[in-house]
Amino acid sequence: MGPALTVRNIVQREHVYETAKAHVNKMAEFEAHNLALPGDIVVIDGVPGISNMGGISAQTAKRQGEAGAIVSGGIRDVGHSRRVDYPIWSTEITPITGKWRIQTVEINGDVEIAGVRVSPGDIVVADETGVCFIPIARAQEVLDKALRKANAEAVKCEAIDAGTAVADLPGNA
Repeated sequence: MGPALTVRNIVQREHVYETAKAHVNKMAEFEAHNLALPGDIVVIDGVPGISNMGGISAQTAKRQGEAGAIVSGGIRDVGHSRRVDYPIWSTEITPITGKWRIQTVEINGDVEIAGVRVSPGDIVVADETGVCFIPIARAQEVLDKALRKANAEAVKCEAIDAGTAVADLPGNA
């Protein structure tokens, strides 16, 4: 969990053979890492089918103290990211580098991830089940509701452990 630091990528206009030959790398997620504060989560509105983040980027992010990354689009070097204990959630994994194919067009602007607008500073919560984006203006409201829900589930779990019949569990009426 942490605040979003957003990145928006698009496909470079130039042909990949020309950009590779000329060493034209327009990816700027490293600039986002330079801006990151400890605990930030990089949220990349990326390009499908191409890696928007790889192992070296993940290792740099870990060094900067980032809590993780959410990538709509491809990532690569998953083993490297795991070895440095940097969590990444992505929509796909690909071996295709973005180095000569992707251009970063914005850092810390609004992005769209799975149809949800994410603004810089919004709260990102992610676990093995999925990812949730909470607008910073609604953070307290969401926290209050989540705590009520967690407390109600704790009561229900205690009742289950105590042998309460399913029909008699709190909230099942």
